[in-house]
Amino acid sequence: MTSRRLLTAALIAALAMGASAAEPQTELTTAALQKAIDEYKASPKKEQSTYAAWGEYVTAGGEYFVPVMLYIPKSSDLIVSGNATFFGVVQDESGKNVHAFEVPANVTATKSDSYVDRALIGLPAGRYRGYFGLAENGTVLTLASADMGLTGTLDKDAAAVLGLILSNNVYPLSAMQQPHDPFAFGGLKVVPKADHTFTVADELWYFIELRNPGVVAPGPTDAVPITGGPVTGPKVQIKIDIEGTDAAGNKKKMTAPPREAEAVEIRGVPGHYGVGSAIPLATFKPGEYTFTMKVIDTVRKSSYTVSDTFRVTP
Repeated sequence: MTSRRLLTAALIAALAMGASAAEPQTELTTAALQKAIDEYKASPKKEQSTYAAWGEYVTAGGEYFVPVMLYIPKSSDLIVSGNATFFGVVQDESGKNVHAFEVPANVTATKSDSYVDRALIGLPAGRYRGYFGLAENGTVLTLASADMGLTGTLDKDAAAVLGLILSNNVYPLSAMQQPHDPFAFGGLKVVPKADHTFTVADELWYFIELRNPGVVAPGPTDAVPITGGPVTGPKVQIKIDIEGTDAAGNKKKMTAPPREAEAVEIRGVPGHYGVGSAIPLATFKPGEYTFTMKVIDTVRKSSYTVSDTFRVTP
C-alpha cells in the first residue's frame, strides 16, 4: 500500500512538472542575454548587420505558430562556431516579455549568407517587438529586431493568402518536414531574404501560401483519374508590378498583365497551396524597388494584394 501511495505521489509530481514545463517561457534564463537586449533597446543608434524575419502560419491540425529567423548576411563578417545560442524575446507595447527562448543555434548556409530559425507557439494576438540574437559562450555576437503584429490565431478552413516571401534560395528539405518547421512548405524550404538585398546575378523568387481557394468542379465530360477521384483544383491568376528608382535616380516600372499561375497543393496540409516563381534580375539596375502581386481566385471571385520591398546591388 505504501509503495502504491509513493507511486501515485510520484505520478502526480511528474504530471505537475509536465504541466509546468508546457507553460510558455517568458524570461531568459541567462541574465547577460537580457542585459544585451536592454542595452540594444536603449541605444539610439543601432548597427544593422543582421536582420529578423517572421511570419504567421497554421498547421493541418489548426495549430497557430509564428516562425522567426535571424538572417546573417556575408557582409556582417560574423563568424559563428558550433557552440552558439539562438535566443530571443517578444515584448508587448509596454516592454513586457510575452515569450522568450534560448536554444542551441543551428546556423545554416543559404547561398553566401546564413540563417538560424525557430517556430514560436502560443503567442497571443497583439502588437509586439521581437528581439533575436546569437551568443557564444555567454558573449552576444549580434542582435536584430522586428515589429510583429500578430493575430494570435488562424482559421485553417478560411480562405486567405499567408504572407509574401522574397527569396534567392528555395530548396527541398533533406529530412521529413515537421508541422512547425519554419518557412517550410510540403518539404520545400523558402528562405526569406530578410536583408531584402539581391544582386543582379540573383533570381528573385516570390512565394505565397494560398489557403482554401475555390476549386473547379469537374464537368460531365471531364476525364476521371484512374484513382477514381474527381478532377478539381484552384484556378488562380497573378498580376505582378515592380517599380522603383535606380542608383542614378531613374524611375523604373514593370507591369505584367494577369496570367494563370499554377497552385501546387502543399503536401501534408490539405487545402493549402503554394504559388511562386522566379524573376531574373540581370536586367535590373542597382536601386530600390517595390514588388506587388495581386492574387486572383477566379473561382471564389476574390483577390488578395501583397507587397514587399527589395534592393538590387551590382
